[in-house]
Amino acid sequence: MSALFTRLGIGHQFIDGVSIHGKKRNVAAAMLKAHDAFTAAPFMVCEDDLLLMQDDVVIPAPPADADIVYLAKSDHGCLPNRPDYAELYRHRSYAGLALAEAHDEHYLRLTSMISAIAVLVVSEKGRLRYREELRKAFNRDAPIDIRYALAMPDLRVYTLRQPVFAEDMALQPPPKRNEERRLVTHAPLPVAFEGELRTGENMLFRIDVRARRNPATSALEWEVVQAWPKSRASASAQEETSD
Repeated sequence: MSALFTRLGIGHQFIDGVSIHGKKRNVAAAMLKAHDAFTAAPFMVCEDDLLLMQDDVVIPAPPADADIVYLAKSDHGCLPNRPDYAELYRHRSYAGLALAEAHDEHYLRLTSMISAIAVLVVSEKGRLRYREELRKAFNRDAPIDIRYALAMPDLRVYTLRQPVFAEDMALQPPPKRNEERRLVTHAPLPVAFEGELRTGENMLFRIDVRARRNPATSALEWEVVQAWPKSRASASAQEETSD
């Protein structure tokens, strides 16, 4: 990334990682160092294993009310930060549940996406909230990208319809060098709509969800329609296949 930014004439600094804690706390501590390298927004924090998906990094002006803009995407999302969902499903990532609705010709509004690989912090509100989520991630030994996603409904978070950055597959460990993993960050996000039904899954659950409008925030959020523990979901799928 340093070579890329140097070639593009973008000022940058490399923040050393942290290795004295467990994996999740190491990531949170390193990201806190990166955020604290800046005294005010705007600034961008990105990982060092990305590639440029467009000809340059000149992007359309962000929406006027933007707090955070994601310059990369993931198709993973999570359920809303509700006590009943937290008790039943915990705060976990689900493949296929990134939630983004149309804003304009350039941007989508995000209310759930599990990603932290290229984040543009636009406003002071966004800076303070994401730093608070990093602190929570460290204290609770939680993934930072899930903490970010849980904060999205309280902010104005956007992403470009076409990602600027994606994971460079050549720099990923061998288990991640496959087409399924590549599509997580390389393919454009699907645009959600109110009432849409979608299925997400992780190692523990397969869930059917519906996109509903939260009256308090006016943003879309996922509502669980039905869910199966993964062992039951697998058995159900086998029954459907055998019929």
